[in-house]
Amino acid sequence: MISGALFRFFEHLSNSQLEAAFEALLGVSKKQLSEKRKRKYMAIMYDIYHDFEMRSVGEQSLTQIMMKTVRCAVEVAGADFGEEAFPIIRA
Repeated sequence: MISGALFRFFEHLSNSQLEAAFEALLGVSKKQLSEKRKRKYMAIMYDIYHDFEMRSVGEQSLTQIMMKTVRCAVEVAGADFGEEAFPIIRA
């Protein structure tokens, strides 16, 4: 379920559990990732969230971070968020 995967992603993210957050987002993927592709996904996600919790909201664009997150999940992990996810992501 997309909303459940997104909820777990945001919950883990808010608790600074980056790996668990990135894994939770894989629940939106429609395909099983190879180890190589999963490593690529994780590397990109860690790059996106590098110093995330160290910077204030004024120092970073949360909208840009979410756009990069969704793009990585779709392009690298094959995620399909569907229409139901966008109100959750925007909030």
